[in-house]
Amino acid sequence: PTKESKDLYAQIIEEQNEAHTNLKIYLDEAYTTFIKDYFKLWQPELVAKFDPLESDSSELKKLRQQTKESLGIKISEKYPEVIENEDSITSPRGPYETMCRLIVIFANDLVIKTKEIQKIKDWISLITPHVQLNAFFALWFVKYMTRHKRLLFEVLVECTVDEIRAMFFAVLAEALCKTAQIETDYINDNEKMIIKSSTPNSNIERIIPKAASVRLVNLLLSEGLSYARANYKKFDEFFGLLIKYACAGIKEAAALIQDKAIYTLIDFISNTTSSLNPKCETSTRPKMGDAFKDASFKTPLSLLSLLVRNCSTLSIRTTKTVSKYVIGTPDIMCELPETEIEFLFSAKWNYLNLIKDDKETMIGLLVHLTWENLKLAGDVITALTAYVVEKRLENEYVQPLEVLRELILVKDSCYVHRCQAFVHAQIPQKKTIFEWMDANKEIYENLTLDILYFIAVLSAIEKIVEPLKESRGQLTWVLGWLKKIEQIPAKPEANPNVPPGERQRKISFIRQQSLQVLELIEVTIESPPPAPPGKEESKGEVRKQMNFPVEGVVESKQESAHRHPKEERREAPPPIVRPIIPADIKTAIDDSSKKTPERNQSSS
Repeated sequence: PTKESKDLYAQIIEEQNEAHTNLKIYLDEAYTTFIKDYFKLWQPELVAKFDPLESDSSELKKLRQQTKESLGIKISEKYPEVIENEDSITSPRGPYETMCRLIVIFANDLVIKTKEIQKIKDWISLITPHVQLNAFFALWFVKYMTRHKRLLFEVLVECTVDEIRAMFFAVLAEALCKTAQIETDYINDNEKMIIKSSTPNSNIERIIPKAASVRLVNLLLSEGLSYARANYKKFDEFFGLLIKYACAGIKEAAALIQDKAIYTLIDFISNTTSSLNPKCETSTRPKMGDAFKDASFKTPLSLLSLLVRNCSTLSIRTTKTVSKYVIGTPDIMCELPETEIEFLFSAKWNYLNLIKDDKETMIGLLVHLTWENLKLAGDVITALTAYVVEKRLENEYVQPLEVLRELILVKDSCYVHRCQAFVHAQIPQKKTIFEWMDANKEIYENLTLDILYFIAVLSAIEKIVEPLKESRGQLTWVLGWLKKIEQIPAKPEANPNVPPGERQRKISFIRQQSLQVLELIEVTIESPPPAPPGKEESKGEVRKQMNFPVEGVVESKQESAHRHPKEERREAPPPIVRPIIPADIKTAIDDSSKKTPERNQSSS
């Protein structure tokens, strides 16, 4: 069809559509098919940018006019402000934009209300290429979804069909990021609006963002979180939309941070029944999760880590050095308020429980926050050491132990203090980790072996071996215990992916480091483990643990042979040969030999 015929058809369709939707005939298949087929005739028009004035919403324009009237500013009659309604189909830019608006409004009034899955898919597929190429339509789509928030949350969060949520997330993320990139020059600008109140001399002031993309994001962070909390099994697309926006650029991430998104996310992820901020008086809120499975916070945790790593802490600004997990440079990074860090490490919730959701994300988050921070690094490592011991019962200590290893091996100026915090950490019953292992090595064999292997890895690093040597008096039992467990079958591993022979490799490396670096002395006779509090062991039980025959009990031949093995000819021990260092710790040893990043001359 020609351009003139398209214009004529657009006017006719507009009139017929208005009359049809007024009748609320939602199941007219012929009319729905006609609209869909006709819209396919329109090729997407390439529009790269739009005027900043077009970012204004109809509400913003109306409030701006009311503000001028309340301040006594005379509005020019020659250039009156146009109060445009986002719900209107007619577009001043031409019939193409009119058709784009028509298909969206038609979908809202006709398709969404029918709840037919295939029709919703068709609607999203129709508008996707137009959003990708036409910046003006992308802007209008963002403004329309901001105004129709019930439609927004119904499809983005509440929809039970995963494919529809994913398709809607993709098209809305495309529109939001395209709009934000064009609005980048005024993305942090706000306008103060004065609204007349019914009470004399008591006008109300409102701060409204100039950028349409920021208004949609503010809606998601304010009203949207209640929908996300109620639909915690389906909120990945919701937080994924915010992640796409934060990744669009530094200014977009800064806009989220200035809107207190970090505290909002911490308060959401904490999953407490009340707000972490004592100044906020909120009613009791339900916890996410059920009796069978906890809620997973992997996606909101990724957003939180992304925003935090876009900020500079006081230690980073002082030392002018950054970790490998930082995003940006200290000169252009936002400042992270200390109050928000306090909320993250609040005693009202245990932030270490997030390790099970995403270990790598937690490593990046904690390394960034503890970088060059002596006190915070010590507190986090102490808490992590106790958390590893706490998870022994569920056999879920593998991931916390890996996070602990990464935090101790951070190459900043606090590396010695990090190792000292681990060695002297007070776990439950006011014991150090070495004392706890000595008392519980028979019960938790795998955990003890993994921690000893971790200590052996640390001892291979010259810069942090001294704190371990100072505490070697608590490790005199290690060599004798290793010799004992080599003769018995291994217990089931906490990590099912452990390759064959891994246990023996760990034992060999621990023995090597204990003899050559820590200079431990092998103790051949071990005392029996202490009895649990309040329970005294019988004399026969003690004799049995000491490998003596129990009085009044007749031994079998197998038991007697086990206690009195035939003496074998003892040969001279072979010379000590340093075994090959395992490949998984070569990187840690090599990195430790390099100097840590030197501080800026101006800060030293």
